[in-house]
Amino acid sequence: MNVIDSPTNTKLSDISVGNSPVGIAVNPSSNWIYVTNINSGTVSVIDGITNKVTDSITVGKAPYGVAINSLTNKIYVTNIQSSTVSVIDGSTKKITRSIIVNPSLRRVEGTGDPVLNMPILTQFPLIASLAAVNSITNIVYVTNTGSDTLSIIDGNKDAVIVRVAFNVNPPGVGDVQCNGQQILSNSSIVVYNGARITCTANSSHGYKFSSWSGLVDSSTDNPIHFTASNYGTLTANFQQSLSVEQYLAIILGPVSIVSIIVSWLFRNRQRRYLNKYVIAIHSVYDKFLYKDGGDNNNRRQEYMLSLDGVRKEITQLYLKGRISDAHYNVLDKIVSDYMAKADNK
Repeated sequence: MNVIDSPTNTKLSDISVGNSPVGIAVNPSSNWIYVTNINSGTVSVIDGITNKVTDSITVGKAPYGVAINSLTNKIYVTNIQSSTVSVIDGSTKKITRSIIVNPSLRRVEGTGDPVLNMPILTQFPLIASLAAVNSITNIVYVTNTGSDTLSIIDGNKDAVIVRVAFNVNPPGVGDVQCNGQQILSNSSIVVYNGARITCTANSSHGYKFSSWSGLVDSSTDNPIHFTASNYGTLTANFQQSLSVEQYLAIILGPVSIVSIIVSWLFRNRQRRYLNKYVIAIHSVYDKFLYKDGGDNNNRRQEYMLSLDGVRKEITQLYLKGRISDAHYNVLDKIVSDYMAKADNK
């Protein structure tokens, strides 16, 4: 490896590292330099003051990309034949964790040929994987060329995180509960890769659960159990069915029909209240978040008072029987969550 004086663009010295050095990163805080040696399976550590190699760290197979978080003094190395990311403690020069990322190489999908659509496990992607670090958020981004994906690593836990979105089809005819928590349609949660998730689809009157699609495709299990491993959407699909009220209407006639209409109007009104106050809570938060000027304490007090006012309105609706226990609990939980966000601003 060559050391070049940037003002004069002249070579100052040569540094002997491992076989086939490819990646390099510098920690400006410590003046340590890290070089990945793809054919040696090592990372050479260079003292930027003396330009001497002080350590050689054995990592995974074919290390290529390297990135540094200078605030945490951690080094992240992508090993393209191991499909892993090695995490190195800059203080001890020791590997603290090896994180598995996606190793599969995808062909073009939708060809109709089951053989061509099969994923291929590859030991050496056509283009090497790279890494980048956002030191402020402590998030690490790793390209997985073989699977056309991007792995996102939480630098606090040194674990891959994934975002799972949820949807209901058709809209408004049911809800989803995951790990004991009710999930609003078109919302998402962030979990660590490998987390076990149990979801139950609950249908409204007149509908019944038919299947899941998306992350867990064509499954009719309810509840369903799966392991979060990549970004995606889980959709609960429902289909129409005759409810108890409709059966009674056929037998008892107009009296039951009136009961069905009243019940439908009541549920429809509850859904309107739910959507109305979810939008109201979001609006209060957006106003607080993007309001310019003013004393922060006054802004926060105004924000908390606005949310408290929304909570009082929701409570009054609940006491008058205009929203159900489930809808009241969902709205009260959202208000509490948004109140907690003020402490982080």
